[in-house]
This record gives sequence, structure tokens and C-alpha cells, in this order.
Amino acid sequence: MRWIAIVLAASVAVGAASAAPRRPSIALVTERPLVVRGSGFQARERVRVAATAHRTRTVSTSRSGSFRVRLLPSWPAASCSALVLRARGARGELAVLKIRPMCPPA
Repeated sequence: MRWIAIVLAASVAVGAASAAPRRPSIALVTERPLVVRGSGFQARERVRVAATAHRTRTVSTSRSGSFRVRLLPSWPAASCSALVLRARGARGELAVLKIRPMCPPA
């Protein structure tokens, strides 16, 4: 009887840990075209996705809280400037990804 109580307590603790809210994240899928993937947002939430100052799109997340969006035909990596991707959910969650290209020394 004592073991059953311990197992039940452990399973409740594991269930609570897995039910903890996920932290929003954003990732670069491809550079040509510039495609971004996000996850960890609320289900069916509107998310505004921006790539530096180049392009902004608003998308809706799936039931799992994820999205995939094409922002630009290509990322202007030849300019040797960093690319900053931001995804802000309607409830205020924010995911940021900064990508610095490998450029030859000046």
C-alpha cells in the first residue's frame, strides 16, 4: 500500500512537470527563401514575426502552438550584417534569434 502512494505521488509530479508551459522559441529553417519556424506559443495565437527591419508577417499558430512562415526570398547574408528574428505572441511572449554571418576580416 505504501508503494502505491509513492508511485502515485511520483506520477503526479512528473505530470505536473510535463504540463509546465513551454518557453517560446524561434529557429531559422532555410536562408533561401528565408523561412522561420516557431514553437512554444499558445495554441491558435496570433504571432508577429519580424526579420530585422526587412519584413514583418503576422501568422496564427497551430493547435500545438507552432508556426512556419516565409519572410523573404533570401537573406542578404552578403552584407555581413547580423539578422535578428523576433516573434511576439498576442499575449506578450517573445522569442528572439540573432544570427551573425561569418564574414572575412576587413
